[in-house]
Amino acid sequence: MVDVMLDPKFVQLVHQIDPDSKLLRSWALTGGISAQVMALEVQSANGDVQKWVLRQHSARQIADNPQSAAHEFAIMGALQAAGVPVPAPIYLDESHSLFERPYLVMGYIEGETQFAPDDLNHYIGQFTRQMVKIHAVDMAQQDLAFLPDQAAWYTHKLQNRPAVLDDSLQEGRIRDALEAAWPFPNMNQPVLMHGDYWPGNILWQGDQLAAVIDFEDTALGDPLNDL
Repeated sequence: MVDVMLDPKFVQLVHQIDPDSKLLRSWALTGGISAQVMALEVQSANGDVQKWVLRQHSARQIADNPQSAAHEFAIMGALQAAGVPVPAPIYLDESHSLFERPYLVMGYIEGETQFAPDDLNHYIGQFTRQMVKIHAVDMAQQDLAFLPDQAAWYTHKLQNRPAVLDDSLQEGRIRDALEAAWPFPNMNQPVLMHGDYWPGNILWQGDQLAAVIDFEDTALGDPLNDL
């Protein structure tokens, strides 16, 4: 049997969460640009094997919101309680004792993104139903007072262009279009918004929607502006 080299920090992380569990392996998850994401395969004392996801927001994200990890952790807990299919929040660490930046650990959900579904109507139906479910979360029953007002947040961002724009994302072109149309009219009462709801943040198992992920941009606002 070949020994697997394990990162001591990941070994320690697993021990912090559950001293009776051990790390079997870890690997990087790709696809996002706002966070560093690792998958951890963990074995419990009774032999059961499960997968966790370690998520660290980028330095830029933390500069914008130093509590971004804690906020995303709380949002996932509230959405899970409301029946929205999201990864289960497992652990939050803001101590900086193990990693340079705060991090959260959540359950790993098997699935893949789909950008060219075979049955587009079936896809869109599930896609939109989950968005509506997020918007319908009863804010009065959830401790999410920290959420920003999306319109105010975007106004601030649009009024403060960075010295260097991200050409890989066509940031200049996007900003020009938004500035020309801003502010968008508010047609509805504010609701809980995902903030980055697109196919890249939806996981599928076959033709069934398995999970909605990535809640670092969640805010309050008009549901028609949730994009």
